[in-house]
Amino acid sequence: MQFLNHMRLSAKFLLLGILALLMVALPTGLYFQNAWGSAAFARQEASGRDAVVALNRTIQTLQSHRGLAAGALGGNESLAQRRPAMRDQVVKNIEQLDAELKTFGASEETLRFWNEFRQQWAVLEQAVASKSIDSLESTQWHTRMVRQALVLNDRVLAETGMSLDPDADAYFMIQAALVLTPRLGETLGVQRAMGTGFLAQGVISGEGKGRLGAEALMAQHLLEDMLRNLQRATDANPAMRTALEEKARAAQAQVTKALELADKELLKVDSPTYSAPAYFDEFSKTIDMLYAFNNAALDQLRDALQDRADGWSQRLLLVGATLALGLVAAVVLALAVIRSIVGPVNTAVRVAAAVAQGDLTVEVPVQGSDELSRLMGEMARMRESLSKVVSQVRRSSESVAMASSEIAQGNQDLSARTESQA
Repeated sequence: MQFLNHMRLSAKFLLLGILALLMVALPTGLYFQNAWGSAAFARQEASGRDAVVALNRTIQTLQSHRGLAAGALGGNESLAQRRPAMRDQVVKNIEQLDAELKTFGASEETLRFWNEFRQQWAVLEQAVASKSIDSLESTQWHTRMVRQALVLNDRVLAETGMSLDPDADAYFMIQAALVLTPRLGETLGVQRAMGTGFLAQGVISGEGKGRLGAEALMAQHLLEDMLRNLQRATDANPAMRTALEEKARAAQAQVTKALELADKELLKVDSPTYSAPAYFDEFSKTIDMLYAFNNAALDQLRDALQDRADGWSQRLLLVGATLALGLVAAVVLALAVIRSIVGPVNTAVRVAAAVAQGDLTVEVPVQGSDELSRLMGEMARMRESLSKVVSQVRRSSESVAMASSEIAQGNQDLSARTESQA
């Protein structure tokens, strides 16, 4: 550290300022990096919303096509006439989803998975149109495709980061609306397709009742899980409760009503006579209410993610502005402090140099009450003391000189008188 002894005070202060700046810059940089990352993560999640909406519509219409195809292949002409319009809607939603996946930037693996899904749909639709498969085969094939669409939904949620959302309200809302609700809708969709096929044929086997009862039990469990996650989300964000509570309650009541209809008209009878179109419409109403809740939840999720991204941006702007103002204030204050220290020290050096050269008339300014001001005050006292000592020395010298002069004059007078007497 010997080099410090050769540095000027201003250079030492500059070195301290640089070290302090580095110490502040590291945590500040980490904070900004984390804030930018959080804002970008929220925007990435929001970017996948349109793809999720399009995927839900595709699943919804594919499920409806499954029920109509089951009824049509079971011999119900009313449902057979409604199937082509639903087929066209499925095609339209598939094309829209294809565009959204590309816009969102889905991975190549996800796009390959999606292309395989589209090819399977083309084969399935042709088989239903040509009636080369029966009602049960159609339902099973549709169900496999819906399950693939749910896997695609999981892929989209993972690639957008929604599966790992860090906030409680968004995380539980994603679980309730984007994971559990589609699964619940699929379980109800299977019951719709199976029940419609049984009612169209007017026959239900013991095996059919067993499968239908298992799907009803699964639907009840999924409904409970969905409501539980929804409760967690709304507890964390009361605004979500206000927007979704009524829709969730209505959907719950409608699911219960549909399950009771299946239990009454299919599970508890030997020969079902209930209208197949009426059964299809009742379950369709239920599933449509679930997807209406799903869309409302997506809107709430979009707003929450946008608010989070905007909040991080505002915090970054506020922190950046505060740091900038603080930096300017710190620089101004540092310059003032350096000037208040270096100035008096330079003045002290100048006064000391003048005194060393014998100038005791140099002015010693004293301002303030800090340590340097006290130093200047002591230097002023030292100058005054030296001035007094010098004055005394000068007066003593003058007295001695005067006495010597008088002695010399007396000697001269004595000599003159001695010579006169001689």
